[in-house]
Amino acid sequence: MLIFPVIILSLIIALCYYLLVVFLTYGWLNTKTFSVSEKIPLEKISILLPFRNEAKNLENVIKDLLNQDYPSDLFEIIAINDHSEDDFIKVFEKFGGKKIKLINLSEEESGKKQAIIKGLKASNFSTIASVDADCRYTKKWLKTMVQFQIQMNADLVFAPVDFYGGSSFFGKLQNLEFLSLIGSGAGAAGIGNPIFCNGANLIYKKEFAENKNSFQESIPSGDDVFLLQSIKKKKGKINFLKSFEAISYTKPPNNLKEFVTQRKRWSSKAKNYKDSDSILVSIIVFLNSFLLISLSIAGIFSELFLNVFILLFVLKSLVDLIFFIPVLTFFKKQKLLIWFIPLQILYIIYVVFIGLFGTFGKNRWKGRTV
Repeated sequence: MLIFPVIILSLIIALCYYLLVVFLTYGWLNTKTFSVSEKIPLEKISILLPFRNEAKNLENVIKDLLNQDYPSDLFEIIAINDHSEDDFIKVFEKFGGKKIKLINLSEEESGKKQAIIKGLKASNFSTIASVDADCRYTKKWLKTMVQFQIQMNADLVFAPVDFYGGSSFFGKLQNLEFLSLIGSGAGAAGIGNPIFCNGANLIYKKEFAENKNSFQESIPSGDDVFLLQSIKKKKGKINFLKSFEAISYTKPPNNLKEFVTQRKRWSSKAKNYKDSDSILVSIIVFLNSFLLISLSIAGIFSELFLNVFILLFVLKSLVDLIFFIPVLTFFKKQKLLIWFIPLQILYIIYVVFIGLFGTFGKNRWKGRTV
């Protein structure tokens, strides 16, 4: 007679998930939108641009950074080459003697984290901005980030990231899923419990990144999340910047293989989390997806389990929809809601698959096995 204990356990897990999404939705709605103001001062800042084999993207991101609506004497750009094997040097030659400091990792150094650490040592200012070489940035991006950080007196500020391109069915599903991650991170920060951020769009106080193991250098992935968790552990102030002008834009993975590889790499760092909030959220999301898959399989043999699966899937979809609507409204991508149901079905499979396989084995990144 294990049927009813299983159903009770299923309801408890589902309820935990629903409460989690409700809290994240509240956190998102509770975060006020910020706009640039001429009344807020600016400060000096170093922009770190680590890259590896990004020759095709470097010109765009460098142009975006050089064209910022920000006094040129108040920021520096430090580009750190992680043993690129392409013609990246030709890109920098196009910009001549403009304010870009190019440094290279030594033979003993490799990886994004080592690039960031070397960039920190070469930086001249106490506030650091982190950008990705394959992203695009609006003209007011830097000013918005800095003014918000000053107004909030924050030790770390992370801002929205969105996709550009990706007009295919797969691209739209990716965009919807990706924005759910961005909204979740923002919502968690909005209730005072930040759990993750995206290294393509954040600024932080240099002093917090210079401590030993701020980035967990021994772990290949997760420079952004481990820095956030390190600052959180030190009781630093962390805020999400909700501003359309602060959005950075990146391209989605080109195909399913690239998508799975990327997500496996992201999930692989979860086993090294020491932040209890991050661990709890990961467990709840995984268990709820695992529960739904298990109930759907059991439903083949039992009408009772099938009914429970349908009930919990419908409730999950309704709760998720309440979360998605304000997030997509902010990004002005409400049209993505037509892909909501397909994503709901695929998402529970994807979470379990990535959660299990991302924990084991090796991953590929920029031509390297990590």
